Amino acid sequence: MSSYRDLFLSETREHINNLNKLVVKLEKEPGDSETIDALFREAHSIKGMAATMGFNSTAQLSHHLEDLLDGFRATGHVPSETIDNLLSGIDLLEGLLDDLEADRTERSIAEFIDPGPAEETAEEALAESVLVAEAITDEEEQEEGLLVAVAIEDE
Repeated sequence: MSSYRDLFLSETREHINNLNKLVVKLEKEPGDSETIDALFREAHSIKGMAATMGFNSTAQLSHHLEDLLDGFRATGHVPSETIDNLLSGIDLLEGLLDDLEADRTERSIAEFIDPGPAEETAEEALAESVLVAEAITDEEEQEEGLLVAVAIEDE
């Protein structure tokens, strides 16, 4: 088990470094879908490895970040106010990894996963982004429908 644990720690550290680099890139280009997808894959990899090893807090936090990033994949944009939240999540992942390397129990992630009302801005921003994207899509579909209806009438 020790060799698997060492491999997990090493690979997860690499994934966390990649997450940090990708977030910096995302700050410069918040609508870059390739960067958003790459962030999602990094979080997904950490989640799978942590779950396999039985590191529940690390798996749960990675899953939370993965869900957040999946929402951004749907909208194609990451609101600037959520970048700090992503960085805080990555910092917490790093802390969890430090705990595991030192053979300590994983620290609590409850505050990050379920923040108080004053800290829900990132998830509220995501929800608002999804609603805006859906409204734009609905408007485009309505316009297309009107254009088709006008074209049929003209025939």
